[in-house]
Amino acid sequence: MNTLSFNLFILLLFLMLPNHFYGQQNTTLSLQLQTKSITERAKDTVLNLEIRGSVPPLSWVKGIPLTDTNTDGIYTVCLDFEITENTDVYFKYALNGFEWEAEDARKITLKPGGTHNFSHDFQYIKRPRNPFKKFVGKWTLKDDLWQQGNTEETITTLKIPGHITTCQEVNTDTSILCVIEATSAKGHVLWGYNHDTQKIQHLSNFLPFRNGVGDGRFSKNGDIQLKVSFQGEPEGTYRVYNYIWINENEYLLESNQFDANDQPTGNFYGGTFVRIDQSSSLSMVHPKDTSEVKTIFKTLDDNTLKASEKLNVWIDDLVHMAPDNDVITAKEQLRTYLEKQNTYGNVVMQHQIVDLYSYPEIAIVRGKVTGTFTSKDTSNTVPFETKNLFVFKRQEDHSLKIWKVIYNHSPIKTQTK
Repeated sequence: MNTLSFNLFILLLFLMLPNHFYGQQNTTLSLQLQTKSITERAKDTVLNLEIRGSVPPLSWVKGIPLTDTNTDGIYTVCLDFEITENTDVYFKYALNGFEWEAEDARKITLKPGGTHNFSHDFQYIKRPRNPFKKFVGKWTLKDDLWQQGNTEETITTLKIPGHITTCQEVNTDTSILCVIEATSAKGHVLWGYNHDTQKIQHLSNFLPFRNGVGDGRFSKNGDIQLKVSFQGEPEGTYRVYNYIWINENEYLLESNQFDANDQPTGNFYGGTFVRIDQSSSLSMVHPKDTSEVKTIFKTLDDNTLKASEKLNVWIDDLVHMAPDNDVITAKEQLRTYLEKQNTYGNVVMQHQIVDLYSYPEIAIVRGKVTGTFTSKDTSNTVPFETKNLFVFKRQEDHSLKIWKVIYNHSPIKTQTK
């Protein structure tokens, strides 16, 4: 065999050998993901986090889950790559399978062999607050009054008892469904909001044959104007709806018809709606309020936390009213008050919810606290009980923080030493 033939034989043999014979190596990528930026959850909620990327075993189509076995809020994953040379890996983390983190894909250059460790913070994109939140709840006509007719002739005021409109979020943060039950009308209205175009999409259906399609916008103060075309009305005509807020629990609805030339026809109807059954209708909007308040109360009861750490569950413009003390209206004042209380002795207490009422902007809790106080001077242990009223304010991420509290001492029947 001449030299050329031998070299060709060696080359063919080299090309036929399995990858691991000529340099392919297992490379491990170990990732830690901090999730403090994800605020729309209780602290003990398990998050559905995954990673997707450009190089196997990663894929942009199907994610690989991350886990948090010790529930410390840091999610981890180990990935094994088979590479023969320095390789750029592009990847992104995702929440719930569809909420991608902000910014462009991350990039890591892997070298063949060994383990590579990296830590990241999840770049969470906060969900906007549902723009229809104020409408959530049950509504009825104020004094059962409804107006309709022609603005250039006669407007008739009708009495319509028993009208109920129930509005609630569906399963997104950008929609609301209102179901109308009345002697004169039965149907529903679905609104969706496009944050890119800042437009409201309207779709409605009423008995017997009245479908409506249209769109509109919010004003700066939260009022709504819609332009809707209806089945059963003259071709080219449309109606302009104005929803005008009077206060948090009352709004005015006015509807005027326009012809195909955008001129008002005079056809009008409208009425004022007021909120009813606030505690029951609105509590379904925020099903996590009870668990979130309990989590906040655990923070207040935790003696291992410093006063400064407990302040995290309060908003800045707080109001704290304790018996025989001045009103506290600032976090620094509250910190000083809590630290001073700790110098008197040891308090073991438990906050409890008696009643909870949820509203679009706040949650109100009537509660009580039971516990014991052990004096540092006498070592006597005395039981105590207080009654309180908390007002929690909703934050931009839907979470609750304490805004105002007032409480008093209640007499108890027994004392122990």
